[in-house]
Amino acid sequence: MYRRALLTINVGCGSKPDAAVGDIYLDTQDSRPYISSLGHTYIICIPVAKTYFSFLQITS
Repeated sequence: MYRRALLTINVGCGSKPDAAVGDIYLDTQDSRPYISSLGHTYIICIPVAKTYFSFLQITS
C-alpha cells in the first residue's frame, strides 16, 4: 500500500509569510536565509529589509 505525499510550494514576499506564528520572523538583523519549521510546513525565509521578506514555503 502506497500513500501519495502532497507537496505544496508557495513563493512570495511581504511583511510576514502567512504561516508565521508568534515572533519567529522578528530576528532579522542580518540578511542570511534561514529555515523555520512549523509542523509539516517549512519556510525558507530571506530577509531583504528589516521587516520585508522573500520566502519559499513548502508544505508536505
